[in-house]
Parts: sequence; C-alpha cells; structure tokens
Amino acid sequence: MKTEDFIKTLAEDGRTPQPLWRPAAMAAAIGAVSALVLLFGFFGVRPDIAAALGTWRFGLKLVLTGAATIFMAWEFARLMRPQASPRLWPLALLAAAIAIAVAVELTLVPAEAWATTAKGRNWFACLKTIPFLSAIPLIAAIWAMREGAPARPALAGAVAGGVAAALGGFLYAT
Repeated sequence: MKTEDFIKTLAEDGRTPQPLWRPAAMAAAIGAVSALVLLFGFFGVRPDIAAALGTWRFGLKLVLTGAATIFMAWEFARLMRPQASPRLWPLALLAAAIAIAVAVELTLVPAEAWATTAKGRNWFACLKTIPFLSAIPLIAAIWAMREGAPARPALAGAVAGGVAAALGGFLYAT
C-alpha cells in the first residue's frame, strides 16, 4: 500500500483522532527553550535593547516575526491531522502587512539609502544566526509531525520549517 493511500484510509476511518496537542506542545517547548538557550548562551541580549525598544521599527520587527511564528505554529498544528487542508489567508494577510511596512520604510528613507537599508549592516550575522537558532526547533517540529498523520507531509514539513525560521527570526530580532 502506498503512503498516500494509507493516509487516506486512516482519514476515512471515522475514528476520533488521538490528541496531538501533547507532542505539538512538547515540540514547541523544546524548540523555544533550546533556541533561547542558544540565543543567550552564544549571543546574549543586544546591548542597545533599551534604546531599540523605543523605536517603532524594532517593535514592528517583533510584531511581524511574532505573528509569523504564531500563524505558522497554528497552521502546523492543523496540518498534523489527516483531514486538514491548508489555510493561506493568514499568510496572505501577514505578507500584506510586510509589504505595507516595506512601503512605509521606502517613503521614510531617501532613495540613495534604499540598498543599504534593504541589506542592513548585520546581514551576514542574520544569515548565519537565524538558521542556527532554528535548527533544534525544526527537529522538534518534525518529531511532533511524526506523531500525527498529515495528509500532505511535504507541506506540513515546509510549514514546520516556517515555524522554526519565524521563531529564529523573532529571537534574532532581540
């Protein structure tokens, strides 16, 4: 029997599925705690955190990455079930919020500084740190996914990667 046929048979079985909140909650706890330990162990809190908290850009960065983390975690938990179908409207809403934030930023920054602003001063650190902070949360999410029966495992795996990356981005922003 093919995996897809097996999953379809399980989904059509009619039995009440086992609760998946335990493995999902365990994966979330393991992922978040491990990422925090890595963050504080290797990087600590940014020295200018008090000044950064007073800027709207810093707050917006936390809101957008936090919203992405929450949406992706919610969608991941849904996709662990065989009968779940993806809901993309929250992702589209988040993408629209990011597009609006970029448009506002472009109106506030002179055109000559757009390239520097888009790349930032810490782009290389960002490129290394976010995957570093996301690795253990990704492993935990994939472990939790094994406890479920996603009808679309590739999509559920991609969303697991989105959860881990969004969490890594949120923590890196601090």
